[in-house]
Amino acid sequence: MSLLQINAPVRTLAIATSALVLVTSGSMAYKALAEYGWKGILNIIWEGDPFPNLRIHLNILRDIEASFEQEIHAIASLEEALERARLDSVDSGDKALVVRLWQSNIPQTDLRKKLAFLSDTLDKLAFKVDQVPAEIKCNIRQRKKKLSLQAVDLMERTDTLINLFKQAASE
Repeated sequence: MSLLQINAPVRTLAIATSALVLVTSGSMAYKALAEYGWKGILNIIWEGDPFPNLRIHLNILRDIEASFEQEIHAIASLEEALERARLDSVDSGDKALVVRLWQSNIPQTDLRKKLAFLSDTLDKLAFKVDQVPAEIKCNIRQRKKKLSLQAVDLMERTDTLINLFKQAASE
């Protein structure tokens, strides 16, 4: 039975499925070609992945980058809540009042626990970055350096927030 003899709904479904398979395989081939090149693709097909450890380290760095994005968002929301609290407070600059307003701008969380959790998470991510060996053959060294600098920046921002909270708590 040929494709022309099949009724219209089944034929439409078959054509749509074929098109979807072609588009998906084409996009996957394009991504692989952009990343590995023709020689790399043929080498992977013929011999398998020649750098499994390297691929593992790249995946770890990719996961850390995604985690850093979440932490950047968390720090930005804390800084935004702090700025809102500073704007809502009286110009006298009473730090305890600013921290109370800051706490009220963060819904349903304990500010002390959130800051401690954020600091702990950043320490763990920095440790993971340090555990990845710097390979010369790939861009791991550059990505690792970039992530280390990003970790330092995020830790400094978090430490600033923690110090402000501690100063207000001691007053």
